[in-house]
Amino acid sequence: MPQRKLCLFEDEQFIDEFDVEPIEEALDDEEGIKFKKVLDDSITLYFKEVANHPLLTREEEVALGRAIEVAERDIIKACLLYPTQVIKFYNLLVKHSQDKTLDKLFKDYEELAKKEQEVETWLDLLKKELNDLYNLLTTEEKQSKEDIEVIIEKILDLIYKVRPTKILLDELSCEIRDFAKRYKSLHNQNILSKLSMKEKDFFGIPAEEVLASAELIENRFQEIKKAKEQFAKSNLRLIISIARKYASHGALLADLIQEGNLGLLKAIEKFDYRRGFKFSTYATWWIRQSITKYLAEHTRTIRIPVHIIETIYKISKIVSTKFYQEYGRDPTIEDLANITGMSIERLNQIFKYVKQPLSLEANIHHDEDRTLLEFIEDGNSTRPDEYTFNNELSEKVRILLSTLSSREEKVIRLRFGIGEKEACTLEEVGQKFGVSKERIRQIESMALRKLKHPKRIKYLKNLLFHGT
Repeated sequence: MPQRKLCLFEDEQFIDEFDVEPIEEALDDEEGIKFKKVLDDSITLYFKEVANHPLLTREEEVALGRAIEVAERDIIKACLLYPTQVIKFYNLLVKHSQDKTLDKLFKDYEELAKKEQEVETWLDLLKKELNDLYNLLTTEEKQSKEDIEVIIEKILDLIYKVRPTKILLDELSCEIRDFAKRYKSLHNQNILSKLSMKEKDFFGIPAEEVLASAELIENRFQEIKKAKEQFAKSNLRLIISIARKYASHGALLADLIQEGNLGLLKAIEKFDYRRGFKFSTYATWWIRQSITKYLAEHTRTIRIPVHIIETIYKISKIVSTKFYQEYGRDPTIEDLANITGMSIERLNQIFKYVKQPLSLEANIHHDEDRTLLEFIEDGNSTRPDEYTFNNELSEKVRILLSTLSSREEKVIRLRFGIGEKEACTLEEVGQKFGVSKERIRQIESMALRKLKHPKRIKYLKNLLFHGT
């Protein structure tokens, strides 16, 4: 049994988590040269541009991660100085908690949610701190900035236990940023009178302070954007290194790179520098996940689920690298079952996904116009020899019946369904002729005696003998 054919991608070489080869080296090997010959000018230019961005060191990754966190903290801190935004944050927590969608507001919420008691304590404490902050901001007695900052720091510490998403940052800051844009669009002396009472009550703070907060928020968003861009540009070569491994699986390299870019952006959003691992190690999984998902959805006539594609890749790795190098042969189905821990039935089921459908319009040979469809039997159609025999038999029966009288011929045809949709009973034939069924039986009996004449029987026997 040629086991290697069971695998979807025979030559698939998986990338280890730390296998990040520079793009210069990737384009110098034999495989890289083959790719280079078929790449268009835009891809070649893209490769050259990517080569200008070196990989980040671990220290640089930590610095960028910290810069993003500091900027996010400043945005949240600026927003929480406004009672209306504190209320909005509180309401967001309540709404998403009821809808069980807090993972939209916090990156690591799913991990915390695994501990039910801990997540309830965290949520209650966050709500309590927000309530205390709102009371401080709205009390008539003047509160010191130190007291307010202490509570805000407690809230920030709780938030960064699960880290905020961009959705949360946008939700908290959108009204302040919109207010600043509207304020700047008005250029006359009566600017405040043109703002609605709702807007004035919304902030309860002088416009100059709101504008200052909006400017700070905009600056911090720009800092976050620049830091993420640096993360992305410095890891574009990682995408190419991974995408090249999949370029022979039915998709353009440019499309794979684009999908890898999407995976890289997700990795940047999810990355936590405090956990100690390198960003490239973390991003590899997201990039590969994005590319394999694209391959599963776009490169096959019949879509294969992503988790099946990943399983096939793992099996392919076992066949093409580990097992073959160690034993010098392809693994049997039993070998794969022992290595993967899967049952033989499950492996056979997975291998069924590997088979590619074959088009009926496919040419049999490259130099011929004949297609596979021309060689497939149509089970519903009559074979040529049967068609010829049936036509000949029909003609001979017609000639034989023509030796009877017209009435006898019609009765025989109706009784046996010759040339009719179905055979008729004696009574039905009698009704057609306006006579009794006994008279029809007599006519039928007379006609059959004529047909049993030795000459006519010999005529039919000769036909049936040659037909068989």
